[in-house]
Amino acid sequence: MQKLFITAIGIFWATILHAQGYDISVKVKDYKQGTVYLGHYMGRSTYLMDSAQIGPNGVAQLKGKEKALGGIYLVVLPGRQRYTEVLLDKQQTFSMTVDTADLVKGTVYTGSPDNELFVSYNQYLSNLEADNREMQRLLALRTKEDTTKAAAVQAELFKKINIKEKKSSLKTRKPCFRLFLR
Repeated sequence: MQKLFITAIGIFWATILHAQGYDISVKVKDYKQGTVYLGHYMGRSTYLMDSAQIGPNGVAQLKGKEKALGGIYLVVLPGRQRYTEVLLDKQQTFSMTVDTADLVKGTVYTGSPDNELFVSYNQYLSNLEADNREMQRLLALRTKEDTTKAAAVQAELFKKINIKEKKSSLKTRKPCFRLFLR
């Protein structure tokens, strides 16, 4: 009986210690080698905190023994020129597939509801890019008439974003995501 009790306690602690870190499986389409990095923001700078080699199956495993602080992190692709953002909060064990042809529409998360909402929101914002470019073009002209038109485009753009936030559960999700939306 004592051996069973000690074994059960050992399994319990092993489970607790294993669950404390982060474990992100990153599949990068069209890559069979290279290094994937995990980075974070601090002020206006970014810092690398982990790296993993892409295996022959196109998968890199980012693992850390300690849980990362909640926030927006970067998964930097080989060559360090392109990246996608990822949310880490309570859920720090999940997988993601990245299609380098279109990072916004081609990134899919499995096992992370927060990141599924995050990518959905980013895709929505990406669809509003044409409106944003038109607003920027009008503002660059700097005439009174164009500035007035830009203000109307900007008001409509913000209205669309606010409607999206209200329709989704983004504002009521975890604190990490609420900070992103402010």
